[in-house]
Amino acid sequence: MRGSGWRVRACVVIGAGLAALGACSPAVTSEQESASESPPVAASSAEPAVAVAPSETPTPDTPVVGGLEAITEYVSDADWSFANAGWFAPIPIEIRDGRAEPDVETVYYLDEGVEVDMDGDGLLDAVIPIVEERAFTMQTLWYVWLAREGPDGETVAEQVIYPVAKDVHCGDRVNSVTALDGAIRVDEVLWVTSDVDLSCADYGTGLLVKDVALREIEGELYPIQIAPVVAWGGVCPQTRVEGYYQGVGIVGIEVRAAPPASAPLAVEPEQRFWMGAPEYAELIDDGLAAMYVPFVTEMPREPGGVEHCGFQNSLIAG
Repeated sequence: MRGSGWRVRACVVIGAGLAALGACSPAVTSEQESASESPPVAASSAEPAVAVAPSETPTPDTPVVGGLEAITEYVSDADWSFANAGWFAPIPIEIRDGRAEPDVETVYYLDEGVEVDMDGDGLLDAVIPIVEERAFTMQTLWYVWLAREGPDGETVAEQVIYPVAKDVHCGDRVNSVTALDGAIRVDEVLWVTSDVDLSCADYGTGLLVKDVALREIEGELYPIQIAPVVAWGGVCPQTRVEGYYQGVGIVGIEVRAAPPASAPLAVEPEQRFWMGAPEYAELIDDGLAAMYVPFVTEMPREPGGVEHCGFQNSLIAG
């Protein structure tokens, strides 16, 4: 039967969905019976079958590695590294069900993060804030967790131990952390040198919007500030005392954007800069080999000038 055969082929091409609606099984009409008496069509004149490419969309049984939801679930029952103020030596925090209460006056809990592929491997990573509340203070640190595939195809995650943003009572405040293409943007308000007399209720005058990416240097991933200038992309200690940023500046010292000697330079040796109050880099494994160096490459003409920071290992006395 030519007519019924055509409808069978149409059902194959169009799909089984229409069959469920009855489109492929109508009642036989007199015209169809008449058509069935016509000479059969040669096989060579039949339309070729339509090849349908297999769908690349993951099925419900195919796990998708990475993403904010999956990573948040993983890190809600994981051991965290937490560096007080963003640059002191880290301590381990055992987060369980999204919280930790190591003592009666301290609680840690997780807040909403953002997803972004920070290491360029095609998997969505997450930048997740962890909040520390103590009796009379509160601080939040944002950490990058990199998506990794577990042994059974599930999502696991690896923490980058250098926080990329800090919000603290009586200090620097974070307006937002948002995702870019392969980086994050941190919009923050910093307490700077001119803010030494502010009260805890006040915001600082240092306005900074910085873009931060991860860079592999000597086998380890470090956060690097890529805008507005190249500098350390982690939390920087700001100079909170007067007496710095005076005179004609310094020439002949290089400042690196990360601890390793091969890290990109934030300040070239021939570049003039003004240095703030250095801090020991306790968060770095070999902390005695490097110091945070707050710096500016242009003297601020009015209050509100922000510092960037890098690393130097020739300023350690003794």
